Amino acid sequence: GCEFADGACGDAEGNFYFVDSRWNRIFRIDCESGAISLVRDVPQKPLCLFFDTCGSLIVICEYRCQSGATMNGAPMKFTKKADAKGTSYGDWYYPDAAVIPYAINPADPENTMRILPKVKTGTITRTAQSLHPANRWRDDNTYLTATVVETEECFLAPDGVTVIPDFYDLIRASAMSAAKPGEKFYAADEYYKRVISFDVKDNGMLENPAVFAEHGEYCVVKDEKSGKIYAGEGNILVFDEKGELVDTLRMPKRAGTMAIGGANKDVLFVTAIDSVYAIRLK
Repeated sequence: GCEFADGACGDAEGNFYFVDSRWNRIFRIDCESGAISLVRDVPQKPLCLFFDTCGSLIVICEYRCQSGATMNGAPMKFTKKADAKGTSYGDWYYPDAAVIPYAINPADPENTMRILPKVKTGTITRTAQSLHPANRWRDDNTYLTATVVETEECFLAPDGVTVIPDFYDLIRASAMSAAKPGEKFYAADEYYKRVISFDVKDNGMLENPAVFAEHGEYCVVKDEKSGKIYAGEGNILVFDEKGELVDTLRMPKRAGTMAIGGANKDVLFVTAIDSVYAIRLK
């Protein structure tokens, strides 16, 4: 019944969250009962979701300037970031659009919304996790370099240890993925349809990109229990930690974004435009 299910993420209990960006809605699926509920109907387009370490739901929101809107008494205006030039999407997409991440308590979304502040990246010495786009479309062939640029600023989540580097690519991301210092991070080069692995610096920035697998499109998820890596590309391709294809989960509809949830973290939730699927992992 969705029109554009996207932005998959899970919470610490294994519940699943996603957006229907066409209708500006955020939904939750209970990990025990499977019941679906509306978390919030929002005025601006939600793009992606993720949780910080203290349970705040981070919403990556696309904000469009409204006619006559002002900020601090001056007409509201956004300037496209320099890295928008690396994708044709940035050439033609609305110049009055910008990403504004905010946090809510999903149990009380109407009264807990807070816009995330920006901090200088140079002030960050250690993070618990940094959130990066799960997919990027860089059709000027700069994916391997654009992803490792240290942004001048980052958004800071309420927990104080989750950061979101301020990339233009946030405005087109289908989902967010968490990069943790000392662990491998995986993301999709959407233009070339491949999975790229990275090392993660202490400040949450990425380095040492390498082609992990020559498949992958919108989202890449690692199952921490089995070590398997799941990459959507129509169907869902399953890789071992060496990048070898070990299985294919055949989907009735094209896989979009994914997150591992369930009470025992043994369910792969998948958005597929008008549908959401739950696959029990072996």
